Amino acid sequence: MATTTYALNTPTPGAEEDTWGGLLNDNFDDVDDLLDGTTPVKCIRWDTVTLGSAAIDPDAGNIVDYTMAANTTFTDSLADGDWIITHILGADTYTATLPTTTWVGSSAPTLSAAQEVIQWWKKGSTLFAVYAGPAA
Repeated sequence: MATTTYALNTPTPGAEEDTWGGLLNDNFDDVDDLLDGTTPVKCIRWDTVTLGSAAIDPDAGNIVDYTMAANTTFTDSLADGDWIITHILGADTYTATLPTTTWVGSSAPTLSAAQEVIQWWKKGSTLFAVYAGPAA
């Protein structure tokens, strides 16, 4: 048997007697490959935040549901190399004010749908974003 995410080996109870040493060694090889970059690691966290003001901050997660409970001013809290995808809920009811941003492929959107999606990233001191549009 193997774990779901990284396919680490696990013995089947009662069926693989005396095989745990080899399985454990294989697991350590897999972990070593994850840590040295041989195997890419995907670190994505999802969080939900209810707010009246919000920092666009990957410490909240890499994919975040921001539910506006009032008019909301979003602020930039990304460091160089950070990224986040925001799923903004409630722009049909409240006004979202976005930070100064270099918009890729478009100009700053006016958020007005019940669900809006924006991907943000920071390169140097410049905040970039792509407006994905309203979510269905």
